[in-house]
Amino acid sequence: MIMTKYHFTKESFSIISSVALVTLLLFMMDKDTHSILDLLKPGNLVAFCMYCIPTILVSILLYQVLLKKYTKRKSTVLSLLTAVPICLTLIMSLFYIKLHS
Repeated sequence: MIMTKYHFTKESFSIISSVALVTLLLFMMDKDTHSILDLLKPGNLVAFCMYCIPTILVSILLYQVLLKKYTKRKSTVLSLLTAVPICLTLIMSLFYIKLHS
């Protein structure tokens, strides 16, 4: 089994920070969140990680795939515009199905 080493680049940092920011904004729009301190509750931190980690992984994977065809900048933008809405919607749908089944 060949293991490849992944180096964090400026684009990776852009993807990670953008996903974290979008997820944070999503949490701030929640009706139960009244201040930034509400996000530090253990349940909210777990949910934040459950949203961020898969979305970051899919975004970086998609970035790597797109990088074979497009420039770094275009690959970063396309991966964020594609992966973030799809992943967050999918995760929200899974939570909704779990709560209502």
